[in-house]
Amino acid sequence: MIHADRCRYTVETSFHTYRESVLIFAAKASVYLRALDREVPKLMKSFVG
Repeated sequence: MIHADRCRYTVETSFHTYRESVLIFAAKASVYLRALDREVPKLMKSFVG
């Protein structure tokens, strides 16, 4: 895969980056829900912790 800055990334690197961004989003959503005193869905609890 070639990006705009002409660096080559493997599929594994792209997948790792995507996975990390999903984990960061889920963690932020979990903190946001807890701050609102809303229950965090069970699937998210098992995913993030």
